[in-house]
Amino acid sequence: MESTEAYSQELTFRKLFLYYEDKGIILNQNTFKKNLGLLTKEGKYNLLAQVLSDNSQIPVRISIFKGLDKTSVLYAVREFGNNCLLLTLDKVLEFGDVLNIMQGRWHLNRHYRGFIWGNLFR
Repeated sequence: MESTEAYSQELTFRKLFLYYEDKGIILNQNTFKKNLGLLTKEGKYNLLAQVLSDNSQIPVRISIFKGLDKTSVLYAVREFGNNCLLLTLDKVLEFGDVLNIMQGRWHLNRHYRGFIWGNLFR
């Protein structure tokens, strides 16, 4: 990943800076490319730079099915990608938290409560 040249060399990192700032880390504009390993030996952006850039060109889709497997009816699809991968992952996890609602279950005349998180990402 570090030695493979990015598909585009016209990359911007505004969202990466905002992500780090939100986490309490300040990136130095002059040294972040070297410190994060975003350049090849030839000084061009690598694939790591591509996935951390403002437009990573990586689509990330989350599909929700009504049943327990992919043969069930598709309920919804949500698109998160083509963004800085760190921001995309945060948004996917936030979406999972929203879907992680308490579910009531009746079993043997007892009412159990549990989270559906275990079945969410398979």
